Amino acid sequence: LDVNKQPVTTVLHQAKSKGMKTGLAVTSQIVHATPAAYVAHNESRRNYNAIADSFFDDRLNGQFKVDVMLGGGTDYFIREDRDLTAEFRAEGYQYIDEYAQLKSLDTKGGALGLFAPTGLPWAADDTNPLRLKDMTQTAIRLLENSQGYFLLLEASQVDWAGHGRDIHSAMAEMHDLHVMLEWLAEYQQDHPDTLIVMTADHSTGGLTLGANGDYRWE
Repeated sequence: LDVNKQPVTTVLHQAKSKGMKTGLAVTSQIVHATPAAYVAHNESRRNYNAIADSFFDDRLNGQFKVDVMLGGGTDYFIREDRDLTAEFRAEGYQYIDEYAQLKSLDTKGGALGLFAPTGLPWAADDTNPLRLKDMTQTAIRLLENSQGYFLLLEASQVDWAGHGRDIHSAMAEMHDLHVMLEWLAEYQQDHPDTLIVMTADHSTGGLTLGANGDYRWE
């Protein structure tokens, strides 16, 4: 939304309006701030249930805005008042809730994969420490088409580990991101018409150098 709380068009919306496929693969819940900002129109990033509803309810020229959605967030899509996974399935989307099912997703129709109640487990603790690379590979496989696609990827929990001053988790999350980027660079060499833009929202936390005393993660 803009300063007057009016909806604005995002790059994902623009891609969809041009006939491209769209997707997102993140290690947070898919209704978290970054992925939601590309898809939804809501005055608060914390209105998770309403944002989840909008993923289904708000269409663009009669179409769902996102073809492939991978990350966490079952708490917001399967609730007492509404089961959005069932609604998406009724509209032809494939729904999965385990990483092992990624390879089983068909290229026909949309896909919704939710692998945790909120954000995914820390990479250091997850059953698949390279889950971002696997989600990226799957998303691209499903999105490739002659009209092109837009895909948002986010190593969401690099930021969370920084906020938490958790260097162990930060390094594991960065490794997950690094391996995904290595694969993505190879993909781009084989598909030179693919544009990759990488950026960071902000830096949080850091290492201090101590002298004659404490070495702290601040």
